[in-house]
Amino acid sequence: MNRTITFSRRRFLSSSAAALGFPTIVPSSVFGKAGRPAPSERITVGAIGWGTIAGDWTPSFLNNEKCQVIAVADPMKEYGHYSYDGKETGGREVGKKIIDAHYSQAANKSVRACAAYSDFREMMEKEDLDAVQISTPDHWHAYMAIYAARKGKHIYGQKPLALNIAEGRLMADEVAKAGVTWQTGSQQRSDIYFRMACEMVRNERIGKLKRVRVGLPGGHSNWNGMADRTEKAPVPADFDYEMWLGPAEEIDYRPALLPLNWRHNYNFSGGITTTSVAA
Repeated sequence: MNRTITFSRRRFLSSSAAALGFPTIVPSSVFGKAGRPAPSERITVGAIGWGTIAGDWTPSFLNNEKCQVIAVADPMKEYGHYSYDGKETGGREVGKKIIDAHYSQAANKSVRACAAYSDFREMMEKEDLDAVQISTPDHWHAYMAIYAARKGKHIYGQKPLALNIAEGRLMADEVAKAGVTWQTGSQQRSDIYFRMACEMVRNERIGKLKRVRVGLPGGHSNWNGMADRTEKAPVPADFDYEMWLGPAEEIDYRPALLPLNWRHNYNFSGGITTTSVAA
């Protein structure tokens, strides 16, 4: 059942915080001081998925004074042994530590501000969330977005929009029906320099356009040297692989799937082009 989003005083300061044993050393900004909006005026955000792109874009929410990131969900607890291109390692505990560290730095003391979940549905049931950001493998995008829309959550979803056109149509219909806000993470659609270039072309500031060249990345075939680890292997103890598979066809766990070799498998993704062209 959809709920109406209201900006009453967040359970973030009551039930959720108490359950986490939230210390009394809450920063003054939490109470509306230091020029930051009071909790009743903030949008509470939950991060679904913490592998690669979440580490890049969650700071956009953390640094937005109108938002408070209070929870993260990922079926992997922590996979430091699967680091990706020098970025942060992944898993819900990694996300929680980064979020807690951000708010602790702002408070100049230790603050436990974020809850961690293996199942995104449990996070949505237990936390008083206004919005979610979806940063998961592509095969989960539509299902999570539809679930969130039906719960009345506003949604920021990373590209590609969905695994296929049919899923995208369902997502659009559910978002419209729920009356929530949707934004896709296609940054190049709104970046100031891309917008400027579009306007210059449309207004013929560069002269009559005669030719357009489109370049696409070559992609990757062996993320972090894992492509040779394709044999069936035991699932790591801290990884809910069934949850990770979700709506995808069931296949045996192979270490090579993580962190990003799944992008070359149509069971989980449309390939590297879907993440590039969608921008």
